Amino acid sequence: MTDARDLLKRLAHAYGVQTSYRGHDGLEHPVADQTLVAVLDALGCHVDPDGRASLEEALERRRLQPWTRVLPPTTVAHAGSGGSVAVHVPHGSAVTVRARLEDGGTRELEQLEDFTEPEPVDGMLVGRATFRLPADLPLGWHTLAARLEDGIDVEGVLIVVPDRLDTADAFGARRGWGLAVQLYSTRSTRSWGLGDFRDLAGLAEQAAAHGGDYVLSNPLHATAPAPPVVSSPYSPSTRRFLNPMYLRIEDLPEYHDLDPGLRSEVDALGDERRQDNADADALDRNAVYGAKLTALRWIHEVTPSPERAAAYRAYCSAEGGGLDDFALWCALRTTFAHDDPVWDEPGLVPGGALAERYRQQLADEVDFHRWMQWLCDAQLETAQSAARDAGMRLGLMQDLAVGADRNNADAWMLQDLLVGSMSVGAPPDMYNQLGQDWSQSPWHPERLQ
Repeated sequence: MTDARDLLKRLAHAYGVQTSYRGHDGLEHPVADQTLVAVLDALGCHVDPDGRASLEEALERRRLQPWTRVLPPTTVAHAGSGGSVAVHVPHGSAVTVRARLEDGGTRELEQLEDFTEPEPVDGMLVGRATFRLPADLPLGWHTLAARLEDGIDVEGVLIVVPDRLDTADAFGARRGWGLAVQLYSTRSTRSWGLGDFRDLAGLAEQAAAHGGDYVLSNPLHATAPAPPVVSSPYSPSTRRFLNPMYLRIEDLPEYHDLDPGLRSEVDALGDERRQDNADADALDRNAVYGAKLTALRWIHEVTPSPERAAAYRAYCSAEGGGLDDFALWCALRTTFAHDDPVWDEPGLVPGGALAERYRQQLADEVDFHRWMQWLCDAQLETAQSAARDAGMRLGLMQDLAVGADRNNADAWMLQDLLVGSMSVGAPPDMYNQLGQDWSQSPWHPERLQ
């Protein structure tokens, strides 16, 4: 008879949860039962770890889960390889499936022979039909559409991904080399005490002059919307947007349109911060960020040219709701402390009534943070163009943080897709016997589908 421990391990594996890890000592270490139960609970699987019946029921529910829906929420296929998709319908019912492509075209899928026995699910016998995914489906995000014989239509996402990336093919026999830098510490005489996007472009041009093909920088993810900020670029507030701390203020067209007196004040802020460029003391991120935000708020009041205004509108339209929600979070965070009770209000979630009310009340502040992201995007694009124009075959590359801080923007914007009660980290090693907690919530694999 299978004991409860083995059933718990099988259940964990069914949910994709590891039950052991290889330690720094080279040995395999089991994950504690209470940890497995806690992770399963966070994933929505609630069991009594000591009860065989509870565990067996949970295993059976998990096994039958695909049989409770017609199509998988998401199907991934590799270009050139094809594959198949299982469709579940009332036993004996006919079903047809087609792929609706991004470009508006459609492909009827061929049904394959499938002799899988039907399964009783919630008092109904459910059968399985299998359809071939053609190998020549184009790359992209498509839609699978199933039509049952009673006229009911069901849809799922079909993602066709490349079987391999061909970036290295362009290099041929000559291997590429490049520089790995921490941008904040890569300063020039015109920096405001920290390296910026213009410095990144200049460094890329210098490397290209010596045959370099890339510059790899630390993560450039956004940090807190106002000082104080976390020093590590690996604990960002979001991985989706950029850090305005890296903006070169003097490269903004609107800087040159400032009233001369105000432009002099901006220049004074920059001159003060530039005094730090030649010393080896600790970098003062908070002072630099504060000075740049002050300058940016003045520049934000400048009326842009029609061309610039149109470019800004196009950027906002392309970025869509993700940018809007991030800018709203920034506006909220600059208005309310992270521990303010307002964050616990049920309507203060993306799309919630309270959030929409604040979106209107804080419209100017929301626009300020949205606008800064446009500036970052443009300056980073300019830096990449400079790198490529200088002869780099790749140009700029960015490191990517493992996740975002669990108390910041991504945790708020993507709360439905994250396991908020959990935090990822690292197991114990010879340097840290207690392991590490990175304060970053993991993705919820079920909800990602």
